[in-house]
Amino acid sequence: MNERAADDGVGVAAWVGLPLQLLPPGWSGETARVLFDDLNRVLSAPAREHATKVIHSEG
Repeated sequence: MNERAADDGVGVAAWVGLPLQLLPPGWSGETARVLFDDLNRVLSAPAREHATKVIHSEG
């Protein structure tokens, strides 16, 4: 992702291929990025542990 995409608040949308016209008015790409990073940091380990248990369960 280039700096211009991140600066204009559409970087994440462009990265995932979301058409820009689908973004809500006042969309803040930076706020979305920070929220995603926070959630990813908190949830990635528990999600990985859960998936491993489910995949390797014998039930």
